[in-house]
Amino acid sequence: MKFIRSVFDVFGYSPFEDLVKHAEICGRAIELLIEQFAAYKDGKMDEVKRIGKEIDKVEHEADLIKRKIMDKTSESLVLPVDKYKLFNFLFTQDVIANRCETLAKVMSFKKVEVPEELWKDLEDILKNLKELVAMYEHLVNHTSSLLKTSFSKREVEEVSNHVSEIERVEEKLGSMLMRLNKKIFDLEPSKAILMREFAMNLIKIAKSVEDSARMFKSVFMG
Repeated sequence: MKFIRSVFDVFGYSPFEDLVKHAEICGRAIELLIEQFAAYKDGKMDEVKRIGKEIDKVEHEADLIKRKIMDKTSESLVLPVDKYKLFNFLFTQDVIANRCETLAKVMSFKKVEVPEELWKDLEDILKNLKELVAMYEHLVNHTSSLLKTSFSKREVEEVSNHVSEIERVEEKLGSMLMRLNKKIFDLEPSKAILMREFAMNLIKIAKSVEDSARMFKSVFMG
C-alpha cells in the first residue's frame, strides 16, 4: 500500500488502505466463525461463547474503520473512483462482519446433536467458505496495483477473473447449502429449526462476499 500512502500524503486522506484493512477484518470474522463451528461440534459451549465475543470485537473494529472512512472522505476529497460507489462497496462489505456476528449469537443458544453426515456436509461448506473469503481478500488486495497502473488492462482482467471465480464458488456453496437444507428437514423440529438458522445465515454470508466482490468490480472498473 506504499503507493496509496505516497499519493495521498500529498492530496489528503486515502480511504483505500482502510478499505483493504476492513476487508481483512471481515475475513477474520469468517475465520473465527469456522473455529466456532468446530467448538460447537465438540460440544465446547464455553469456547463457542468465547469465540462469539471475539467476533463481536472484530465486528466492532470493522464498524470503527467504516466510520473513519465515512468521516474522513469529505465532499471536497478528490478520488480516482466514484465516491458513492466506494461508499456502497464499504457498506456491502460491512454486512459480512454483521452477518458473522448474527450467526455467532445463534450458535451460542443451544447445543443440538445432529447426525455425523450433516456435520460432514457442514464442514465441506465451511471449507468452501474459507476458500471463498481467501479469494475475496486476494481480490481486494488488487486495490493498490489498480491505482498504481491507472487501471491497466492486465489488472482489470485479473480483477474480472477473480470476481468470476468468486461467483463460481458462491454458486457451488449455494447448491451445497440447499442440499443440506433438504437433509435438515428430516431432523426433529427443535434441531431442524436451529440447523436451518445455521444454513440460512451461511448462505447470507457467502452471498455478502459475492455482492462485495461485484461492488469492488463496479468501483474500480465502472
